[in-house]
Amino acid sequence: MANSVFAGTSMSTARVEFMERTNLVPAEVIAGLNNMSKKLADWTIYGTKVMGGATTKEMFEAKDTTRDSITNLNNAKLEAGQYFLLEKIRVLSAQVDADTDEALASADFDIANSAILNGELEIEVSGKTALPRTSCRVFDKVAEAGDGLCGCYKLANPVMIAPQSLINATIRINSAVASSLEKEAVRIELIGCKVIPA
Repeated sequence: MANSVFAGTSMSTARVEFMERTNLVPAEVIAGLNNMSKKLADWTIYGTKVMGGATTKEMFEAKDTTRDSITNLNNAKLEAGQYFLLEKIRVLSAQVDADTDEALASADFDIANSAILNGELEIEVSGKTALPRTSCRVFDKVAEAGDGLCGCYKLANPVMIAPQSLINATIRINSAVASSLEKEAVRIELIGCKVIPA
């Protein structure tokens, strides 16, 4: 790819990581990137749910539809033709008055509270592990120089997600503290880049 349209341009680390994994996408995607009919865009997939006192919460569900500030995934899947490289994961939380779109959209999300941080997150893509069951303590971070994001964890090995792959992100909370999270909203962000039309 040294002679591609990306040579000499400034790219995010996610886009650089994507270009290092071109063997994971079809030849027509690479051809589209080279002839500039497609491009890589920094992208964040997000899902927001109220814990409601539950001990587990699926952050993306097959019944979900795109709703501003709530989720940008339909049916917990990428759209057709979209390849996404997952580089970072972010988990935040906020107190809300109600489990409504309006309350979630206006919530002031920040570093997750201690009950969430003492829980676990697991991510699977079409049944394959993208993030094994991991302590949410990895998201207990203030904003770092370079990305300016709090609550962010960078994967050691970014994961390529193919179009129409089912994304499951499960938060598990200790049953002893779950009831304290009745009105706690959790937001998960999958940060990386995806292929879009130019």
